[in-house]
Amino acid sequence: MAKRRRPGHYCWSCRRHKPNEKFSGRGHGRHLCRECAHLGKDELEFRSIQNDVSRAMRDHSLVPRKHRGFIEGLLAHSNARVRDLAQNILEHHANVKAQLIAARQAREAEEERLLLELPDAELDYDDIPF
Repeated sequence: MAKRRRPGHYCWSCRRHKPNEKFSGRGHGRHLCRECAHLGKDELEFRSIQNDVSRAMRDHSLVPRKHRGFIEGLLAHSNARVRDLAQNILEHHANVKAQLIAARQAREAEEERLLLELPDAELDYDDIPF
């Protein structure tokens, strides 16, 4: 059974499907509804960069290594909102990475502690079941 097609067009700025009447003549090709077309150039640029960042992040809590340069490059952007967005993402990345490292170190320390508690003299090669 075929997937039902949605009527109208998709607006990339507000991320919604809207009927054809909500798009101007040029809006169809640009995938930009009338409401979003009235937003300023700076707002559209910010939304475009937000879409690019969300595509780069994909559902990751950490910034993938191959996209880290893109996010760091946004720190030098002329728009202050874009710089703040990039700064927040990199701070979140640093916090999550620190938490993961701390959890890994705690897990390794616990494994080391458990290994030290095992008595070595009591085990013989004949006692191993495999």
